[in-house]
Amino acid sequence: MRQVSTRSVLVLVRHAQPFIPRPGGPGDHERSSTGAGRGQAERLVTELAAEQPAVIVSSAYLRAVQTVEPLARLTGLPVLTHNRLREWDSGIGPTPDYARYHAQS
Repeated sequence: MRQVSTRSVLVLVRHAQPFIPRPGGPGDHERSSTGAGRGQAERLVTELAAEQPAVIVSSAYLRAVQTVEPLARLTGLPVLTHNRLREWDSGIGPTPDYARYHAQS
């Protein structure tokens, strides 16, 4: 019997740069990537495509989906989302000085 070698690689990518939460702003699920974040996502495509992905799975958070969308367009793979793939809850709500509190956490 011939043994077939298989290789599985799991690549984890943190979402690209998002907009900072702000009072009255979009909720955490709807907070998107900044222009710089969209550029980061585009720069990931070549490296991630080299891994020949069989599937693309993302958190349902908009900024996470936006991070892998360029790869999905290139490969023709759909982005499968799962609500359990999410960030931990820091407990820090949107405030004018969110960035300072977030950095301290």
